[in-house]
Amino acid sequence: MAILLTLAVIIGIGAAYVLLPVALSVFADFRKPKGIICPEDDKPADILVDATYAAMTSAVGASTLRLKGCTRWPEHAACDQRCVSQLAH
Repeated sequence: MAILLTLAVIIGIGAAYVLLPVALSVFADFRKPKGIICPEDDKPADILVDATYAAMTSAVGASTLRLKGCTRWPEHAACDQRCVSQLAH
């Protein structure tokens, strides 16, 4: 039993040393608004990415980006959010 617990602790510490820095880096990259060109009308806009969600998804694979806000909202809130592809990480 003690061997399994020791193994679990070692795996947990190892995962923390690998996953935590990746997640923190992605969070830092996406916590501030980003300037993009809106693909719907080719006008500039500022978007805010859900940095917490991006960080959590990056810890288990490629980060998934979703918008939290946009300077073109609420008028264009129903857009397809293709602008997120401009921020490929």
